[in-house]
Amino acid sequence: MTTGKRWVALMISAVTFAASFPPFGAWWLMPVAMGLFLVAARGLAPKTAFVSGFGHGLLAYGLTLPWMWLIFGPMAALLWGILAAFHAVFALLAVTWGPRIPSRWQRAIWLALAWMALEYIRGEVFWLKFPWATVSLSRGPNILLPWCGVYATGLLLMLGLALVIECRQRWPGAALILVWYLLPLPQMPATSGPPLKVTAIQAEGAMPNRLLELSAASPAQTDFIVWPEYAFPGNLLAAKPDLTAIQSFLKERQSLLVIGAQTYAPTGSEWFNTALTLSADAVLGQHVKNHTVHLFDDGTPGTTANPVSTPKGKIGTPICFDCDFQDIARRMAQEGAECFLVPSMDVASWGERQHLQHAELARIRAAENARWMVVASSSGRTQAIDPQGSVIGKLPLFEEGHLNAEIYRVEAQTFFTRYGWYFGPSLVLLAFLSAIPFGRAD
Repeated sequence: MTTGKRWVALMISAVTFAASFPPFGAWWLMPVAMGLFLVAARGLAPKTAFVSGFGHGLLAYGLTLPWMWLIFGPMAALLWGILAAFHAVFALLAVTWGPRIPSRWQRAIWLALAWMALEYIRGEVFWLKFPWATVSLSRGPNILLPWCGVYATGLLLMLGLALVIECRQRWPGAALILVWYLLPLPQMPATSGPPLKVTAIQAEGAMPNRLLELSAASPAQTDFIVWPEYAFPGNLLAAKPDLTAIQSFLKERQSLLVIGAQTYAPTGSEWFNTALTLSADAVLGQHVKNHTVHLFDDGTPGTTANPVSTPKGKIGTPICFDCDFQDIARRMAQEGAECFLVPSMDVASWGERQHLQHAELARIRAAENARWMVVASSSGRTQAIDPQGSVIGKLPLFEEGHLNAEIYRVEAQTFFTRYGWYFGPSLVLLAFLSAIPFGRAD
């Protein structure tokens, strides 16, 4: 392949990579994107491979995540560069270590595992953890999620592509790619008890009295009302008049409330981004956000992820960015959470694309753990999601309003919740083991 053709292939790859995610949602283009990237990186000198991989990643993420500029300004270029570095490292490994593996089959397996190990490290381990815009995420909810989690989807596709490109017999790889295209949704789990009536409020920057007005539109006998993250921008437990007004409303409506607020350490100024679960006369529980947002003043991170016991069942209340990662929802489900009620915040000025891309991660968490989920986001996407990861109700972006949904409790735990979550970290170990050259060339 000539230099010109390689760069054309890399550019097409980056464009189709970006098109695989919202707002375009052309997930079926991801095999084209990654296939072209693998082909274009083959046979390059190490320095050229590194530069080519970095250029590919920089263009891919610049096109996929342009909203970073709206949030971080010129620093967005640095963040795109950090993400691009993972593409550069993969391309460098592919041309320096790949040729040392004599067996084509082993080399194909190693290439797939190497990409997935870097993807897992980038999303779940690296200091600037960022699991958005990954090959694994592009496919959306599917039957693999409640078994091995989101990274299984990425491995299936990358293994298929690597087998097609590296092996003389291409049909096994083609078969895996076809399976990736045809993945069905998970089975719907058995539910427990009558439906729970939930109302989620979408309103950015609204004062508590306005949130109460919107909540008053909830149907009679609503079990839970969910307000966004930072719905009360301060220490609600110390603001007695506001707390009294909210609990009086709950008593009148006979509802429970999940609200995003702040809590403070007993001494000093340390504070926590907290989801409070309130009844008419008590604080039933609280969850402190574990995954605070990088480069933001988002409070001190929490370390526990426990469900809240309520008269209506055990609920998980992960907060916004918590749902971007596998661990918080999974740990809550392990401890008995039967559904998820999520306060979230996406600022309107961050743009439509950011809101839509963020909303996809909640669908993945719901499907991995087979739990119904309702997300109340400040300006969207406020949505209700079933255990298959399908959206059953949503509000328009950037508009104040309320979403009414009926969800159900699920007690059974998925294989992913109990054991399958080890699949992600095991990819790193398997990548190292499969890199050991053995066997003979073929």
